[in-house]
Amino acid sequence: MKKVALAIFTLSIIGVSCSKQQELVTAPITNTTVKGIRTMTGGNGNGTEFNREYEVIERNGSIKCIEKGDDCRVGTVSANHASQIGIFRENLTNGNLTTYFTTGNWQILFPNLVNESSILEGLRNGSLHMLEKPNFTDNVCFILSASSTYNPSTILKVWNYANSNTALQMILSNYDKDTREQKILDPGDKVDCTKQGDNCDVGEKADASEVQQLNLLDNYILNNDVKGYFNNERWTILFPLIDNETLENIKNDNLHIYKVNYVTNEARSYVLTSASNNKSLNHINTFHSWVFPN
Repeated sequence: MKKVALAIFTLSIIGVSCSKQQELVTAPITNTTVKGIRTMTGGNGNGTEFNREYEVIERNGSIKCIEKGDDCRVGTVSANHASQIGIFRENLTNGNLTTYFTTGNWQILFPNLVNESSILEGLRNGSLHMLEKPNFTDNVCFILSASSTYNPSTILKVWNYANSNTALQMILSNYDKDTREQKILDPGDKVDCTKQGDNCDVGEKADASEVQQLNLLDNYILNNDVKGYFNNERWTILFPLIDNETLENIKNDNLHIYKVNYVTNEARSYVLTSASNNKSLNHINTFHSWVFPN
């Protein structure tokens, strides 16, 4: 699969797209250009784990672990993991983490702490903390923090477990898309994304969660209330890489999302544009497309 490069199309209208990236616990959060999502490889459904770089999505505080790196431990939930997640959550709720990391089976969920004696000591004496946070694929996500309350600037490490026996591929099931060239066809209400490029996302066949969101989106579009969709629904399922500036421009009616016809009848397609309606689209005012095969 190719990289998704959503940030590119915003350059001509709303500037370079950025997201927050935490590098070191002692360093301030720095701006980095949004990178495309890449396919993860490997994993056997039995708890196999991989190291990835984590990124905090500023708009909602969720966390994604996609790029290669070493800040985030990503794996799948085995039977042992599932049992320990329940026990760990109970200890989180009851404030018993010092005991859990002293006498509990913490190695099952957090194996990379075996050689981190200073972190273990901090968890056992209460100077370091664990929290559960949402991630952008609704899987299990625990963070190690220097603060007892959530603050992106104090995150030390992240653990992200997928609820699936299909290993790491499940984490990207809704987000791993081919990137194609967007071509607006006359009379301007149809899009063609059959050639390789960088401003049209073409995914796999829509799953149940995507179909639900697509139906909601269609209803909002029918009622001329796209910004209502982005205010009220789980829009990140369909559009995970829309950045803060694009989001604000949609909510302020500077940018619009329209449903358009696709070059074939086997997909639903949508465009991001500054055009006042979906009959006046062209290659200048249309910045990105999304295609969801039926």
